[in-house]
Amino acid sequence: MTYLAFGIALILAIALLRARSKYREDVQYWQTRGKDLDDQAKKAAKNHRREIRRLLDALPDPFFSISHDRKIIRHNNPAAEIFKDRDLENRSIQQVFLDSALITLVDKAIATGVPLSQTLQLSSNSPFSPSGKTSHWAIEINPVSLLSDQIEIQLLMRDLTASVIADQVRQDFVANASHELRTPL
Repeated sequence: MTYLAFGIALILAIALLRARSKYREDVQYWQTRGKDLDDQAKKAAKNHRREIRRLLDALPDPFFSISHDRKIIRHNNPAAEIFKDRDLENRSIQQVFLDSALITLVDKAIATGVPLSQTLQLSSNSPFSPSGKTSHWAIEINPVSLLSDQIEIQLLMRDLTASVIADQVRQDFVANASHELRTPL
């Protein structure tokens, strides 16, 4: 009987060692698999961010994505060119835009959650007026709610300064030509 009990105990010990060894292999496999999945998720997120960046950089006009707490989340190359070497991401819109009319418009969009479209005349000391002269911009603001209750603002700006100047030159020309035609020789 003791040999039988000893034999059973030996068989159970061997089975236990095999089970423990198999358990360790399984744990190691799933840890490796988990790391692989984490690596794949990180790689996919990185590719996704790179793809978004490429899409935004394809826009010809400055683009800003602004969080509900009024910080710049992302921007494109045309926006970066305006601000040269300044780091824009995670900075407050007051620190970056330096224009009360534009900041007020963004604040209104955040508060109401309604898309806004407006033309603004920005002062000569605005970062959007690099030549030191007043500039004109078409502003498109679209509030978006992505995967949460928080609103994110998509701000697209189109420089209208050249067309406003051309329109003013045309108006001046027509006024001068009209005056000259009415004036007797």
